[in-house]
Amino acid sequence: MILIEPKVELLKEDNFYSHVANCARVCYASNNNSNISDEQFCKNVLIANNHLSMFRHATIYCKYDKNDWNKYTVDIFHLAQNINVYLGDLYIIMNGQSYLEFKRNNIAETLKIDSHIIKDLPNELNEYKRFTFKVITQISTSRELNRVSPNNIAERSTRYCNYSKDKFGNQICICKPYYYDNLEIADQLAFINRMSEYEGNYLNRISRGWKPEDAREFLPLCTATEVVYTYNVREWRHIIDLRYYGITGKPHPNAKIIVGMIRDQLIYLGYKFKD
Repeated sequence: MILIEPKVELLKEDNFYSHVANCARVCYASNNNSNISDEQFCKNVLIANNHLSMFRHATIYCKYDKNDWNKYTVDIFHLAQNINVYLGDLYIIMNGQSYLEFKRNNIAETLKIDSHIIKDLPNELNEYKRFTFKVITQISTSRELNRVSPNNIAERSTRYCNYSKDKFGNQICICKPYYYDNLEIADQLAFINRMSEYEGNYLNRISRGWKPEDAREFLPLCTATEVVYTYNVREWRHIIDLRYYGITGKPHPNAKIIVGMIRDQLIYLGYKFKD
């Protein structure tokens, strides 16, 4: 058994397919050890099996100059996530799944979407910029975060991940709860011993031929999980209001730690919050 700290990492999207592949691999705790490219993985595995939800983590920004759009354009793009008019120009913010579905239905060709893609939004539309964060936390805490999220989520699957394998060090990983470092030594040892019991029960079942999807019933709630979330700044503000500022009730300390880290990174990027 290993103890780790909670962590948040901003995943920058430099390439459409690589970004989606990185997010999708979180579900299986897998690295790109195959000989196929990220684009091939997305096309031959995700798209071929209609696993399009992973493409929600990719972002497409489009700009239609004031003379290039009309009511038809607006009506069609209402199917996307956000549309905004700024200085007469139409800006579209959509996720990768919407983009692929537009291409499947020939809408992308009709509206010449590819020729209108831009790298970034103007600063005046900063609130609509999308950011992807990879979170390492407890399974119990990911439940807290998932309940307030608009469902752009990729989480490690305890159904498919087998912690008895070498890539996991033949052990389970425990993410420290907020109170651990303040415990007396005796209580820390008691915590570790209890987690070791959970680990022993889990590994014992696996060694007896249980499938990971069944043995996972013996994993504790503070088992470490990896989750990827992608939202625009307005959506992140809502999550931060709930799980950091506690506008509807005191947030759980573990959730507040994670969301506080996300808030700090957004502040570093120039966004302002209540305090």
